[in-house]
Amino acid sequence: MAEGDRFVASIGPLYNVTLVVVGVSFTAVAWHNGLEIILTTLVTFTKYGTYFYSLIVAALGILCFQSAVFCMIFAPGSNGYGVIAAVDVGWICMVTGQSMVLWSRLHLICHSHWKLRGILVMIVTNAIVFHGSQTVCSLLAVQNQAINPEYLPFIYAEKISLCFFFAQEVTISGLYIWETAKHLRLASTVRTGSKYRRMRNLLLANVAILALDICLISLEFASLWGVWCTFKGFAYSSKLKIEFAILNRLRDIFTQGMRTSHAGTDGTYRSPSSKDQSRASHPDAAREYDRVALTRLGTQTECDQASVRDSNFTDVGNSEGIVKTVNYTVSHQDPGRGEKLEQRSICERPPSPSSSEMRFASKGV
Repeated sequence: MAEGDRFVASIGPLYNVTLVVVGVSFTAVAWHNGLEIILTTLVTFTKYGTYFYSLIVAALGILCFQSAVFCMIFAPGSNGYGVIAAVDVGWICMVTGQSMVLWSRLHLICHSHWKLRGILVMIVTNAIVFHGSQTVCSLLAVQNQAINPEYLPFIYAEKISLCFFFAQEVTISGLYIWETAKHLRLASTVRTGSKYRRMRNLLLANVAILALDICLISLEFASLWGVWCTFKGFAYSSKLKIEFAILNRLRDIFTQGMRTSHAGTDGTYRSPSSKDQSRASHPDAAREYDRVALTRLGTQTECDQASVRDSNFTDVGNSEGIVKTVNYTVSHQDPGRGEKLEQRSICERPPSPSSSEMRFASKGV
């Protein structure tokens, strides 16, 4: 309904053309972000877990909520109960889905089971209590196929639920910031530059999310209904897009860490050498040589002869058994002297003509 240049929405007025343009812009950005997240998630993900489904639900909630709000503002003749029901469904999926997105990646930096369980219980409890009450009050506020923004139960339910959801997201983001700060201190100590930058980006992303939440709750208490409703979808779509980018990088940090078998003394990771790969391909022999080396350490300072005849390797190619030898170097520090590491080597035994020598530690074969 229009009166001159005044657009009267069923949830509140947009008083001038500027507010209309702002509302349409927020709606367009929210639709774009929601569709982009859905398409990117469906194309790039190969495993479907809590993170995947939470992203899809949250993005669909953004599209549903923003479309319903658009109809409320620019198509006030639409069925009031149907539009409000769509708004409520979109709001539930958008808010709780986004909290589940954050929770599903929280275990990567927070290893406390009681914290993870507590966050999950908080999300589920808030969803049941506040989404339920808010939905009932919003449906009761519908009058003449439009919602009455001055209906007191609706006003109280809206403000209280938004405050609790704000506290919920502050708690989750605060936990991310706290755990990230601890990882940043560790990363700065060992000077892992790439990890430090990514953890810093995670910290800044959570600060940006908190800033959007503050803007959202400020508009709520300022009672700018038309702008506030369109800003909701924009804010949550922007937060979800930030989380999608940062949490994927967070996953890459720990995935790369798991794929790397050794770390240098400067904190930077290196790929396994040929010696490491040889030891990995013969784990039983490597463990036996480790045992022999550690047993002899501290009692001998010269080269020791160590060879092991292991029947487990008879299937290598010699049914009569194969003698394996290795040149294994162990670094040992005398705690009583504080001297530099001294190298003690267990030298290999000269192979017999009938044996098949495998220099998998020294040659990498």
